[in-house]
This record gives sequence, C-alpha cells and structure tokens, in this order.
Amino acid sequence: MKSKTTHNFPRWLKFREAVDIALARPALPSGRYLSHVETFDEIASRLPTIEPDIPETRRPMNGEIVSELGALAKEISLSSMLARTPLEPYFSIAHILRDALRQRGLVPTVSADDEKWVDAIQIALTYNERKDSQSSGTAQMQAADITFANAVHFFNARGIDLPLSGDQVVVRSDGVWSALAATAASPLAALGDTGAMQYMNAWLSARFDPVLGRVHLHPTPDLMGQKMDRSLPCGHLYRSALKVLGRDRDRGRTPATPVSIGASATHLAALYEVEPFSVYETMFPPHPTRGLEALMRVVLYDELFTIPQCSPGHMERLIDGLFGEVFKADGIQRQEWAHEDAIGLWRVLLSLTPPGPVGTFVKRSQLRLRLAQRVGHSASEALMDAFVLARPNRNYRVPSDAIHADTRECAIAQASGDRYWIAPQPFLGPAFFARLVGLYAKVDKDISTKIGVAFEVQMLARMKQLGIECRRADVLGSKGKNAGDIDLVLETDQVVALFELKKKGLTRKTSAGNGLQLAVDLARGLVRGTNQLARHEIALMRDGVLRFADGTRLGLNGRRVVKCVVSLVDYGGFHDGAILRNMMRSFGQVRLEPGSSVNDEQKSDLEDANRALKTLQARYAEFAGLLPDAAQVDLFDNLLFHNVFFVEHLLLTEQTAESLLRKLLTGNRMVTGSRDAFFESSWFDAGRLGRV
Repeated sequence: MKSKTTHNFPRWLKFREAVDIALARPALPSGRYLSHVETFDEIASRLPTIEPDIPETRRPMNGEIVSELGALAKEISLSSMLARTPLEPYFSIAHILRDALRQRGLVPTVSADDEKWVDAIQIALTYNERKDSQSSGTAQMQAADITFANAVHFFNARGIDLPLSGDQVVVRSDGVWSALAATAASPLAALGDTGAMQYMNAWLSARFDPVLGRVHLHPTPDLMGQKMDRSLPCGHLYRSALKVLGRDRDRGRTPATPVSIGASATHLAALYEVEPFSVYETMFPPHPTRGLEALMRVVLYDELFTIPQCSPGHMERLIDGLFGEVFKADGIQRQEWAHEDAIGLWRVLLSLTPPGPVGTFVKRSQLRLRLAQRVGHSASEALMDAFVLARPNRNYRVPSDAIHADTRECAIAQASGDRYWIAPQPFLGPAFFARLVGLYAKVDKDISTKIGVAFEVQMLARMKQLGIECRRADVLGSKGKNAGDIDLVLETDQVVALFELKKKGLTRKTSAGNGLQLAVDLARGLVRGTNQLARHEIALMRDGVLRFADGTRLGLNGRRVVKCVVSLVDYGGFHDGAILRNMMRSFGQVRLEPGSSVNDEQKSDLEDANRALKTLQARYAEFAGLLPDAAQVDLFDNLLFHNVFFVEHLLLTEQTAESLLRKLLTGNRMVTGSRDAFFESSWFDAGRLGRV
C-alpha cells in the first residue's frame, strides 16, 4: 500500500495556535469593533512597525507583514483542501489582519507567545463575528490557490509523492519529475507520432487566428478577475509531442482522450504557478528582492505555454535580407551546400505544408525528390543530413530540461513509416532560422557578429525601400569624438524615435530556469541596447541637439523622445510593456552576486552583466537629474521592446514614419495581460474601427 503524502504548513500551524488561544479568551465588551475603521486602527496600534533587529525566525516574508499574511492565507487555503483542516475562522482572520496592517512594514511574524498578536487576533475575531455581513465583504479563496491544490491532489492521487512545504512543492528526486511529466507524456507517446500530432493539431487549431496567421498561445487573464481555471499549456504539449516523432502507436494500450492528456498537462503547468489569473499580477513591480524570481516566472510561462512563431513571408524576407548582406560582405564557405540551396529547402518545406497551425507528414522519397529537383542530388542529401532531426527532444520532460531540447530548431524531423514531419507554418520559420544560424556557427565563429551587422543594414534598407524617411547616425560627443551610433532614427513633428537593433536572444540555460543566466542574457541584449539609446536621449534632452559625424544635426525642438529596442529573436513575455518597465526598474536596483559554484567563465559573464547594470543605473540617475522635481516619469516610461517579426507585421500596412510610430505607441501604456503584441495590436485596431 502506498503511503499517504504528508504536507507541512508551518505558518498555518503557528497561526492556528495563536487563534485558538484568542478564541479561549473572554469576549470583548459589547458595542466595540463593529466597524472596520475602529478595528483596523486598534489592530495596527497593537502591532507598530519596529526596528529591523528582530530574530531571523520571526522576520516576515519580503520584510513586510502584508506579504507574510498573504502567504499565511494561501497556506490556510491549501491546508483546508489537502489536509482537510478547518478553513474558518482562520482564513477570514488572516485577511482582516492583512487589511489592517497593509500600511505596516517590518512587523514580527505571528506567535502564540506574543501577547500583542493574540490581542490583535482577538480584535479581528470580534469584528468578524459582529460586523454587518451586508456591508462587509467576505474573503474568498483564490482560484489560483484552488487550482494549485487540485493539481497537487491530482498527482498525489496517482501515487506520486509530491508534498508541500508551505506553498512550495517539494520534489525529492529526479524520478518524481519523470513521473509528473509521464502523466501526460506517456499516453501521448502511446498514440504514436501520427496520433500525437493529430491531437496537437486540434489543440493549436482551436487557438488559431486565420487573419493574423498566428496561434493565440498566451492565455489572457481576465480583466475582472473572474478567471477560475488553468489554461492548456500548448507549449509543453508541443515539446512533448515532438518527442513522439518516429514512434509507432502502442496498439496494446487504449488510446487516451485529448481531454485526459490535456488535464494532466494542465495540472503539471499549475505546479509552476506562473499563469496569471488577473492582469494586475504583472501591472505592478515585484518586491525589490524578488525581481529576478519574477523574471524567471515569465521564462517558465513561455516555456510551458508558447512556441516561437512568425509569418513565413516575414521570415523569408528576413532570411533573404540578412544573409544577402552577410554573403555580400564575407561569404561562409561550405562544401556540401550553398546558402541558395538552404533557401531552396525552405521553399520546398513551405510548398509541402498548408497555411495554418497543422504539422505535416510527408513521404521521405517525395520530399527528397522535390528538393533534388530544385538543388541537385548532392546538395539535397547534404541539406537533409544537416536539417532533419532524429528523435527531437528525446530527453525533454519538464521545463528544466530545456537546455537539452531541440524545440527551437525543429523545422523538420524523422517520423515513423518512412516519413518526415514538417512543423506548422507559424512555427516553421523561427525553427528553420535557428537551425540555419546554428549550422553556420559551426563553421564560422564570427557568424553572430556578421548577422548583427547585417541586421542593422537590412532594417535600414527595408525602411527606405518602403519609402519611410529614416537614417542611421554616428553621434559626436561634446569634444567631437565618437559617442556611439544610433541604428535607426525616425522623426515626425511630434516624436523623435531612436532604435537599437539587437541580435542576441535568450539561451537554453535561461529557458531551463537558470536565473543568473537570464540576467546575463538580458544584460547582453536588452540592457545594453537601452544603455546606448539612453545615452543619446540624455544628451538630446540636456543639449537640445545631437551632432552627427556626417555634419548633420538632430534637434529636439520640443518633441517627445521614444526609445525602441528591436530584437532579432522572440523574447516572449519580456516584450510586454508592463513586464518590460517593471524589469528595467528592478535592474536599476540590483547587483548580481555569483554563487560558490560558478566557474571562471560564468564569473566573467556576471561581471560583464554587472557592468551593463551599473551603466543602466547611472543613466537612470542622470536622466532623473534632468527632470523637474514633480516629474512623474522615469527613463523607462518611453521604452519599447519588440521583435523584428512584429515590426515586419506592422510594416505591411504602416509605411510612413508617422503611421509606424503611431502604431508602435498605440496602447503601449495599457496592460492587457495578453503578452502578445500581434493580438494586442489587432484589438486596438478593432477598437478604433468600432469608434469610427
């Protein structure tokens, strides 16, 4: 017989002891504590903020009692669902105390030996009994906590030992991760690759927008806080389905339904607690000590719910433009196949796949014949050896395995029955591009630099080709020396927009949950780009003009400045405006500290990242010094961060500087929680059309 999982809720146990002592006391005088005003004032007077020299064992979460009481309320909820302990009156009392102490900071945690806490709890108990139920709200368990507890119970009921310590899942061995993942991955694998991909096609098709040609992968939280359940983690299911490629159906096993597999995957994703239930969860900045933790939640969210996607038309233009510039400057020598052959493969793959979110199985002989007709037999064989993956994601189970995953490069893979599988068109482009760059990197160590230069040249040429007035500029400092460059400058009567183009993306280590690597990745790309733009913005604000090496000038002339970093790859949720601003403000207060286990290379990377963060902090202070004392803005209020795919999407319809900047700025201060600029842009368009 399997032993029952035992959960541990330390905050709840200490609180219950204190509440039970308060319950045993004589009742307080009648007529008191009928209103929340009197109650909250009395509770707050019992527990004033104290000096920070309290014992570590009684230091509240985040150094704030309101955070501690929020965590306590969550433990009470989880314990009531998983350990069958009583919910009331404890849950209501925790919320009353939290509301009363919302303006307090460092207050010692609850203790039954602390008379001040017992007094405060008794007042809260009295108010809870005497308050007018019609005019006073009642605290309710959060849907996020309920679904989290349901997920833990789901796995416990299947014999997986998954205890909680507080609200944290305790995974005692790597085998537990395998067992958790297998609840969805095993029945998916039993379907064989044909069945697994049929299920995947259905899940994706239900979320596909044919107008945008894009799958709505980010589950959008409810604006009114009424979201009650978890969303299907299509990203995780897609990664798991790739792992099935090459496998036949297990005919000795009854096929699982899409509903049952989806439920298992949804419960697995719930354990990570990264799906927001309300837009307000990302609207406000995290606690300063939890900035990196909040950013890792964005990474894990993307790993579970999303897949990089791009219109095939945008991707073909990007590949042609980028590598056209690379080969114009300095070709990459390969004996087996030329770049034109790779473009031939790309076009063959597109010709064999339908538009939409459906992956395609094709006979190997058919694809090889069509490719050989286009590029020749020898190049065809070499291309297939280079691009076709065998057993992709073979070691993938959960997000921490992303470091070994092939998802981002899986454009085409071996399948069962002498077939190939080709990725759905929305995902095909990013995967093909990543694979192509990876192959070139094996033979040319400078390919990253070459692509970076080509990216700048190509975007400038693209804008000019469309007739958009723009320029690249080398900036001169006050003494006439080089002060850096601006990759792209767009001007209107109202706006001066400075663009910095960055090729670096997030590494596999980051996707696997390495927080320090995330900070390094962001520092190398987004932070450095922001630093470069901020330098020029500050000079423009201070002097009113920027002088360029070609003898021209850029005058501010009362216009607003907009900074925009454009990445060559998708950064997922980090493109969201609220997440972006909160992240940059968090970086304005931190220094990365290496752990004891870092090697010399990692230590060097951290030092490099800290230099970028130090520069950011200096720019922030310098910018603030130029503002009036009453200014309500900072360095990051005018910062945008988009990937080149979104910019290309806008360029389909916006082909003047005015219209492009208007589209980029529309809704950039609104928080929708969608984490998808394509869908947000279409919503704002629909809103404007509806008002006409």
